[in-house]
Amino acid sequence: SIYFNSILRSTLLSRAMILASLYLGLLYGAIGAYGAKGPLPIWFSFSYIFFLFAVMGGLARQVIVSSGAYNYLVRHAGINPIKLILALFVTYVITSIVFAPLILVLFILMYYTAGKLILSINIAILSSAIILSSVFITALGIFLGLIMIGRAITSKIANFIWGLPLILFFISIFATPPSASMYNPITAMELLLAISWEKGATPTPYMVPMPSHVNAVIPVITILVSSAVILLVSALLLKRVREVNIYDVAQV
Repeated sequence: SIYFNSILRSTLLSRAMILASLYLGLLYGAIGAYGAKGPLPIWFSFSYIFFLFAVMGGLARQVIVSSGAYNYLVRHAGINPIKLILALFVTYVITSIVFAPLILVLFILMYYTAGKLILSINIAILSSAIILSSVFITALGIFLGLIMIGRAITSKIANFIWGLPLILFFISIFATPPSASMYNPITAMELLLAISWEKGATPTPYMVPMPSHVNAVIPVITILVSSAVILLVSALLLKRVREVNIYDVAQV
């Protein structure tokens, strides 16, 4: 549709998206290769998750700011809320996936110039991890924006909503025991990214709490089920988006 093509083009060409991927790829690549001297897998995983959470915060803010338009499209233009949610969802999933290779290439370049050994990659698992992570974070971003619409504090917190995903990330990392990490969608993303690298003889440290044995199927199911539930709830929330005061939106 015209709406889908429009938002897809604007997000892919967004200067904020391009700068965020360059910044995270170069900064964390340099830190991992030259500063902290940690292995590429942990720093790439950390950087890409940060990129996704930045995208999630921006998406949530966009949903809040565009709430008046969504209300009109659903209530007066007869647009199916599920189709509207899917258009937003697919757009940001595609965008997140497209920028992943750029971040990875920057990391490989940094580690190569530093003379570090680049561990071999399981392309199938890494691709699956990137896609599934993008799917869950996009769904969560839409949901987060929708639950904020209509709250009295919306206009005050919209500019700071980008920090909420990072809070969720660190809470999940530090509060989830290793035995439950495959069942928490946030730590499940990190697990999939972690096991996509061939570690060799030297154990690679990870930020995510690693269980003694990782069954890759469980994190995949966790992420897919969580994303589906969140999208379904989001579609229901979109039906109830109220008329938004234009002056409230202008303050965001």
